[in-house]
Amino acid sequence: MSGFYHQLTLDHLIPGKERKRLKIEEAKKVIKEFRESCPDARQALTEHGNPNNVTVWHDWLTDTIKFSRNYPEILFDLFLKGPGEGVYVVNGKYQNYNLVPERFIYSKLKELGE
Repeated sequence: MSGFYHQLTLDHLIPGKERKRLKIEEAKKVIKEFRESCPDARQALTEHGNPNNVTVWHDWLTDTIKFSRNYPEILFDLFLKGPGEGVYVVNGKYQNYNLVPERFIYSKLKELGE
């Protein structure tokens, strides 16, 4: 299996309003915690969430879903540059998208395994 470049963007979700990009220092704190808790995330992502290395990260979706529960108000947007697919993750649920990110919609979130 070949590896991919992963990129993580974090937005703060404001109930009933649009999403808003996290401030750089807030995002760095969350990404640092993610990288410390997940060796594959540490290998794949820089401290800013940019691609670090081409990485084989088999459990990227499960790892991101699990970690997202620590920050239920944050939208994790993880994009795999190789296959051109991504996923929005919020508080343990996710929504897939391909190539061009779709508009994030709460009702499209699903549990892992659905």
